[in-house]
Amino acid sequence: DLPPSAGWLWVRAGSYCAQHLTDGFITAGVVKMLGGTDDDATTLVFAGLWKSVRGGYRFHDWDGYQQSREDVLSKRAALAERQRKYRASRSKSTDESNGDSNALHDALVFDPNPIQTKPSHKEHMLTAVAASELFEQFWNVYPRKVGKSRAQKVFTKESKSTDPAEIIAGAQRLADDPNLPDATFIPHPATWLNRAGWLDEPCAPREVKPGDKPTPQPPAFDRAAATNPDAVPPPTNLHDILRGNTA
Repeated sequence: DLPPSAGWLWVRAGSYCAQHLTDGFITAGVVKMLGGTDDDATTLVFAGLWKSVRGGYRFHDWDGYQQSREDVLSKRAALAERQRKYRASRSKSTDESNGDSNALHDALVFDPNPIQTKPSHKEHMLTAVAASELFEQFWNVYPRKVGKSRAQKVFTKESKSTDPAEIIAGAQRLADDPNLPDATFIPHPATWLNRAGWLDEPCAPREVKPGDKPTPQPPAFDRAAATNPDAVPPPTNLHDILRGNTA
């Protein structure tokens, strides 16, 4: 029932509050900046969508449907810390790999038979088979089966710097999470691997919104309970009496 201008203001103001983490508060100046008028804001207040507060307006029940500024900043800080630790671990693994390569190079310089240090074809095949088996373990536990070929390439790349068992354990935790969202909201395996998803925290608990609550149903009619055993039965000639034939 809102006029189009008020409805459009409500949409734009909601996006503004979410982007700038205002916890649903919007000033009168921002209302005008978004193209709204005082009449539009008053309409939203009377419709129960906004509350008039000191300095501007506040969305009704914002905290019931949106994350607070404190929660968003806390999650961002936790994600940044996990990414920092992940980059540090990859950097350390790279340095160790470079050190091993330098040591191998030194060994080859003084080895009279350097070709003997290369792995045999059989050993190489065994390594490839082991990598394939580890990926299959990951694929079997990951809760969304999309893009297997791409996922295998990323899994092989990430396994060079991260223990495959850690990756598989992270995928298993995701699959067992009681708050796991619908499949359409679960990242593709390759995407999850690229962003080091095994470092993620558990899924946030699902919030039950008012619209998700089941509609209460009236009690079923109990004919036996509604029957009065002490009631006087109708006369046998009730049909005739209703027709006016009382003779």
